[in-house]
Amino acid sequence: MGREFLSSYDQDLNLLQVKRVDSGLDKKVVEYFYGTAGIQNGVLTSVTDYLSATLPGQPGCGLGG
Repeated sequence: MGREFLSSYDQDLNLLQVKRVDSGLDKKVVEYFYGTAGIQNGVLTSVTDYLSATLPGQPGCGLGG
């Protein structure tokens, strides 16, 4: 039995999230966030890894400056 994943994209084909969906699961694995205005419009600004041990409110993987 393999693992199944579902990827979601926005209208510009930016990857938004990946979920694990096998065995009745509906669990986010990773989520991507993009800038929406100005020079950062469409630029990847942060990534949330739901498999790591990072607690809510703690620093995660921020890509912005």
